[in-house]
Amino acid sequence: MVYEPVYTTVTVYIPVYTTVRVYEPVYTTVTVYIPVYTTVTVYEPIHTTVTVYIPVYTTVTVYEPVYTTVRIYIPDIYTSINNC
Repeated sequence: MVYEPVYTTVTVYIPVYTTVRVYEPVYTTVTVYIPVYTTVTVYEPIHTTVTVYIPVYTTVTVYEPVYTTVRIYIPDIYTSINNC
């Protein structure tokens, strides 16, 4: 049964697993698994709340030529030595 007004709450869980292999030229293989579980209670007018969880796991195999720039940030190390 549908009553008025309509309020909906939708929770979507989307784990994404990707495997990408890069060649020259670029060919990509991406496998995405998206199980979606929804519980919807509908009243009217429509107000929606959507929560999305997206863990992403990637595996990348890269063949040359590849030019990379890597920036590494190292936080400063502070040491305190107490002598008795």
